[in-house]
Amino acid sequence: MPGSVLLSQGSQSITATSSSGLLVSFMSNTGGVCTIMGRVVSLLAVGICSITASQSGNQVYEPAVHVSLSLNVASNQIAFSKQVDLGWDIFVMNPDGSGQTNVTNYAKRFSNSYSQLPVWSPDYRRIAFVSNRNGSSGTSEIYVMNADGSNVVQLTRPGEIPYVGQNTSPSWSPDGSKILFARSGLLYVMYADGSGKTQLTQGQTSSPAWSPDGSKIAYTRTVLGKSYIYVMNADGSNATKLTNDNTVEGVPYDAKSAAWFPNGEKIAFSATSVENSGCCVVPNMDIYVMNKDGTGVNRLTTDLKDDSSPALSPDGSKIAFVSKRYGFSEIMSMDADGRNQVRLTNYNLDDLMPAWRTR
Repeated sequence: MPGSVLLSQGSQSITATSSSGLLVSFMSNTGGVCTIMGRVVSLLAVGICSITASQSGNQVYEPAVHVSLSLNVASNQIAFSKQVDLGWDIFVMNPDGSGQTNVTNYAKRFSNSYSQLPVWSPDYRRIAFVSNRNGSSGTSEIYVMNADGSNVVQLTRPGEIPYVGQNTSPSWSPDGSKILFARSGLLYVMYADGSGKTQLTQGQTSSPAWSPDGSKIAYTRTVLGKSYIYVMNADGSNATKLTNDNTVEGVPYDAKSAAWFPNGEKIAFSATSVENSGCCVVPNMDIYVMNKDGTGVNRLTTDLKDDSSPALSPDGSKIAFVSKRYGFSEIMSMDADGRNQVRLTNYNLDDLMPAWRTR
């Protein structure tokens, strides 16, 4: 049996044997239960199940303390960027807005520093983000850290790509081996350790999002000042425009911030439409959903204040988003059909860029 095994959320079963081939039993240190069922260990707890010596009937289970099994699915959490003093830090919170925890703790120590645009790795263990820390000459660079904020590693550096500009908008591949990012209006992909940076697009492109099966990339492309949602193959080929530039009242245009539903069949995005506010016609940004081919566009929010930056919950039933309807930018959530809109943050400064765990 390997030294550790990562399981997805929920009840799982694996065959658990030690290096010598004998059965082993698990005890949970988090209040859950790991039970023996013949030669199968049913993992019903969240946390760490460490191997202990035990006996069941006439079957003796071998102690093997060098082996542990990690269930890294403690909770459904949302990561987001919070304005702190003169900078920004990354926080995580529960889906109801409780338990807000600063995991970067950088902004108060270094004025005008920022850590933003968090995105979870597929195994929940790491968060990729954007920051100007570590003497990066004021440029935005891509970093990765453990989910608790430890072990921060810088993946991009000024001058290593032959275009001047900021590195931003990281997005993990579904298998966790690669990270998409944007730099100077171009999209790149690199391995999760920062090596092998490869350009994928031409023109003004940003905000990439990998499809759940890894075959497609949704992104924003800006042409003559207007933005559109495109989808392309993971290698950068076969780019297809999904949204238009109509400015008819109530019809979305200037679309951006694509986010895939977990089943890969729909895409949420934010877009502007012109609205009649009673006194005049004004532009307004809202959250929309469409099929993956661009058909079936459905508007989810209708407030006259801007709503943007949608992020899907792991099961696709909820959407977190940013809203300005309370003055400052706050994180809200709603059902995937737009119902039950709930405010999650309540802060006298801005909260931005929510990212839900991807599974």
